[in-house]
Amino acid sequence: MRNLLQKTSHVRNDERLGVRSWRTLAVLLVFTALGSLYLYRSFAANANLSGDVNSDNKVNLTDLSQLLSRWNTTDSNSDVSGDGKVSLQDLSILLSNWNKTYTPGTPPATPPTTPPTTPPVGSKNFPAIHTTRSGLPWNSGTFVGGMDVNSAQTFFNWRGTPGDAYLTFADGTNWNTLFTINDSWRTWPGILVLTLSPQPGGETNVASATGQNNQRWRDYGTKLAAAGLNNDRTVLRIGWEGNGNWYKWAWGGQSNPTEYVNAIKNVVTSVKSTAPNVKISINVNKNNKKAGVEWKRDIYNPLKDYLDIVGLDSYDMYGPAKNDAQWQSEQINQDPGLKSVSEWVRANGKLMALEEWATIGNASVGGQDNPYYIERMWGWFNDNKDILAYEIFYDHYGTSDYNHTISNGVKPNAAAAYRSQARWGGGN
Repeated sequence: MRNLLQKTSHVRNDERLGVRSWRTLAVLLVFTALGSLYLYRSFAANANLSGDVNSDNKVNLTDLSQLLSRWNTTDSNSDVSGDGKVSLQDLSILLSNWNKTYTPGTPPATPPTTPPTTPPVGSKNFPAIHTTRSGLPWNSGTFVGGMDVNSAQTFFNWRGTPGDAYLTFADGTNWNTLFTINDSWRTWPGILVLTLSPQPGGETNVASATGQNNQRWRDYGTKLAAAGLNNDRTVLRIGWEGNGNWYKWAWGGQSNPTEYVNAIKNVVTSVKSTAPNVKISINVNKNNKKAGVEWKRDIYNPLKDYLDIVGLDSYDMYGPAKNDAQWQSEQINQDPGLKSVSEWVRANGKLMALEEWATIGNASVGGQDNPYYIERMWGWFNDNKDILAYEIFYDHYGTSDYNHTISNGVKPNAAAAYRSQARWGGGN
């Protein structure tokens, strides 16, 4: 009897252990399933291996311990999903990659030299290039500061016609802020121009040029698609004003042209692998040059299969255009400028966009209250509407040296020219 009781006891203990094992396994399976479900939202400390919280290229007990010690906090390294809080979602992603490793230098899934599968577009394929909310024969928009599209409504009400496009700038402080999606973008019916650096602003192009950031950009494409932004109304303006010397990643400054080109190729290829319908704009500033570099030969010809739009920023500054001679010398014939960019666009079957244009309030820098500049830009837009994807009036104060704003009453003559019913509409 005693032996029988002992055997029975062992059986019951084995049964309990079996039940516990199955329960443990079931819990882990649930976590793993949840992790797989949320994996597409992951922006981990190690972009190449989601769940590698401490960036040692493997997911193990150390990562789990660190994540649990920061439970319910906003620790960015442990916030694997990038939703702003360390929670069950992050734990699930970590467990779904348990015991996985990453070897630095592993070639990315999409080779850096492979062009996007989506072919370049011509003007006839761009959304609403002939039918717009504003009633103009091109898409007309603004930037007023900030990421919320709704903030532009005051400007559109002031001018008297609806807006077709809004340009905004991503916060390049870090990867999470760079890839933030504003809720207002999801319901905006117009063109959304998102201005992004190839990597956070404090970094050079080396990592992006060698493919080390490819997974981050593939994840960003997935994030855009999940937000309903994988469409031809979303324009990614990557590495803007590349010919300037004021950005660390610009080919006109600290970055060399080859690194810039390779970084753009990798970014475009990666993001379009998961968001194939977005459009790509590569932008230059009027006139800025770098010794030994030719913008068409060295930058745009190598990138022509990776872009849909050539963006140009062309303010009434350095120097102003107050008569026809100045208009020709300061706007039309600058290189890059209106003439040279539009010629390259037509020769290569692309579109052009004036992504930043505006008056300048400081007399030592620009034309101040200059209606002539407004009138001539209107004429140029009409003459080139066959290739004009959109134009963005930069109605933002900026700094005291620039003061671009036109809607605040400081530049009444330029404002009257802009608001004329013969031009952008609705005003007197």
